[in-house]
Amino acid sequence: MYAIILGMQALELKHLSLRAPLFYRGIENPPFLGLRPDPVLAPEGGGTLGDEELFIFEAEDLIVFDAEDGPRLPPSPLPAPSFYGRLVAANATAQTGEPPYSLSPASYLFMQWRPADEAELREGIEYFAREAWWEQEQAVGPYLIRRLGEDGKVATQLWRRLEAVRTL
Repeated sequence: MYAIILGMQALELKHLSLRAPLFYRGIENPPFLGLRPDPVLAPEGGGTLGDEELFIFEAEDLIVFDAEDGPRLPPSPLPAPSFYGRLVAANATAQTGEPPYSLSPASYLFMQWRPADEAELREGIEYFAREAWWEQEQAVGPYLIRRLGEDGKVATQLWRRLEAVRTL
């Protein structure tokens, strides 16, 4: 894998092993993903891992695949996410009786950056899809975009589950 420079940041795909689930409560009518200057990052239900929000995009809605040119992001705007939610504490289900959405422990393809605007957000998403294809990563399922407070700024992460490799 190699990194590209976007603005002043190097984009690089990494592997992440999530060891414990992360829980999110869905919110209707999600705000548009496009990098609001004042992102809503307050946790719902007493989140303890830090402020964050999660957007889920189905692969077929977000990426167009061309057999010769590979994956590409379609023209603006981004599609509506299939899920939008905010971090909740692991015990929130016991408090509300409502099952939250969870990211399951697994291995994920991962990238983190701080896009300055929607154009850089789109470039990062497309880089992730194209680089995963080029490197023949076995990523499956939806694209998971997390925005979280980190060091007093908003970091954007893009995750996609890695398919388990079977050994004989």
